Amino acid sequence: MTEDSTEPPVVIHSIAPLAERPDRARVELTDGRCFEIEQTHPDRDALRPGLDAGRPPVDALLLEHRRREIRTKALDLLGRRDHLSTELRRRLRDEPTELVVDELDALREDGWLDDLAVARRRTERWRDEGRSLQDCRRRLETAGLDGPTIDEALGAEDQDVEAAALGRLVERRHGSLENLDAAELRRLAARWARRGFDLETIRRVLREYDASDSALEPPGDGIFQEDDA
Repeated sequence: MTEDSTEPPVVIHSIAPLAERPDRARVELTDGRCFEIEQTHPDRDALRPGLDAGRPPVDALLLEHRRREIRTKALDLLGRRDHLSTELRRRLRDEPTELVVDELDALREDGWLDDLAVARRRTERWRDEGRSLQDCRRRLETAGLDGPTIDEALGAEDQDVEAAALGRLVERRHGSLENLDAAELRRLAARWARRGFDLETIRRVLREYDASDSALEPPGDGIFQEDDA
C-alpha cells in the first residue's frame, strides 16, 4: 500500500488578542508563521482557526506583514548609518527581490533614501580624510552607485580641492615634510599616487610644505612602483 505523502495545507492555528495591545490580535499559522492584525481591520471577521492560509484574506495579510518587516529592517539599517540603495539591497538579499525593490522605491519617495545625498556626504568625509577624487570615485563604484550619480556627487575636478585633500593627508599623517630625504619623499609620492593623486598635485603639495620635488625628477620614472613598506 502506497503511503500518502501529501502534506496537509497550512491553516490558521490560533487567533488571540495581544495582552499588551487588546486592540490587536496575533494570528498564528500551522507552519509557525505569524502576524498581527488590528481587531478593527476589515478582514478581521473573515479570519478563523482552520482557514486555509492560501485564501485571499490570509494571503494578503501575510504579504502586508512581510512588507512591513522589510521596511522595518531597512529603516533600522538606515538608523544606524547612511546606506546607498545598492547596499540596502545587499543587506536585504534574503528577502523577496520584488518586495525589496518596492520598499526601496517607497523609502525614496518618503525621503528616507537618497543616494546622491549619501554619496556627497561620503565624498566630503573622504576628502577631509585626504582621499583623492579618483579614490572617492573608486569607492562609490565599488559600492555599486551608478556613473551619473557619482559624477554629480563628485562635481567638477578642481586642482585646488585635490591639493587641499592631499595637504590634509600630510598634516594628519606627517605634520611636516622638512626632515625627509629624497628616498623618503619618493616613497611618499608613490603612496600618494596609489591613492589616486596625480604627479602635478604631488609636486604642488611638496612645494607648499617646503620639500624639494627634485626627488621626483628622472631617473625617478619608476617611483610609483616602489615598495610602500
